Amino acid sequence: MKYSNEFIKEDTLLTPTSTQIGIEGWLTDEQHLYQPNRFGEYIVKFQPYTPWDAQIFNEMGEECQRQVDMMKSPYSSKVASNSYIDSQGVAYASQLFSPHLEISEEEYIHKYKGRLSDDVFEIKGFFKDGPDGQVFFQIAYLDLMPSSYP
Repeated sequence: MKYSNEFIKEDTLLTPTSTQIGIEGWLTDEQHLYQPNRFGEYIVKFQPYTPWDAQIFNEMGEECQRQVDMMKSPYSSKVASNSYIDSQGVAYASQLFSPHLEISEEEYIHKYKGRLSDDVFEIKGFFKDGPDGQVFFQIAYLDLMPSSYP
């Protein structure tokens, strides 16, 4: 007898429109900004610029974890967990699509590569949960025009 495994498949509960934020910060690791890593993920590590930006980011992440716990089915196997801050306390975005940037990859390589950690940028993104309950931060738009330039 063959059993249906439909109960194992769980949908995501968070929507990008309800969890979007905009903060200022500087990039600490831009290695996978344009090219994915070996697992196909675009990972961008960043540091919020002010304590206010850090508070907005952390509170929204914690709120998203609470929402996943509250909205899941009583029969769900989801466990809400943090996948937007690494073990050293650095915030990061992990996504399967490239963040939207206003410059081309060639312009980035010639002008900005390795020098983005000196300037403050606007980071717009949203939190999303995976089928297992992990809460990720995903960058929708990264404004690479530094605030120090006109």
